[in-house]
Amino acid sequence: ASMGLISLLVVAIMALALRMAALQSDLGEANQSRYQSYLLADELRQSSDDLTRLARTYVVTKDERYKKMYFDVVDIRAGEKPRPTDYYAIYWDLMVDYGEKPRPDSATREDLIKLMKAAGFSEREMAFLEESKANSDALIHTETVAMNAVEGIFSDERGEFSVRAEPDQALAIRIMHDVGYHREKARIM
Repeated sequence: ASMGLISLLVVAIMALALRMAALQSDLGEANQSRYQSYLLADELRQSSDDLTRLARTYVVTKDERYKKMYFDVVDIRAGEKPRPTDYYAIYWDLMVDYGEKPRPDSATREDLIKLMKAAGFSEREMAFLEESKANSDALIHTETVAMNAVEGIFSDERGEFSVRAEPDQALAIRIMHDVGYHREKARIM
């Protein structure tokens, strides 16, 4: 009888150990998923900061590299260009320093919002993220207006950038640093 009790106890302990291992695996997957979600949300914030820095640098220096990098960030976020490998890590600062990509591109070409939806954000979280992305997209328009002003390109009454005039770097710098710009930037966060 005691041998049967010992066998039963061993089986119960083994079942408990297997259940704990399964729970630990589930917890690990949940933590990994949450971490990926954090990285994607942080990418929205970081890419907005990168866009600000690149646009401001372009309007001050008129260095075309910054304008190109600016639109690369926009295209990566929109899924029109491949995402760099480990894009969540420092990237654009290294690009400026070395003049070449610090890491190769991945095979992923996906809109940031679609990646966030796939990561399992709740509906409430997605609503906040989509609002932040929309505010960031509005700021992209403002930054584009400023960068175009440096080149003497202004919008017509339809809002299309087609009117050529004298470049206005002072206007561009003012647009990128005025109260309205900072207010738009704060709405993203």
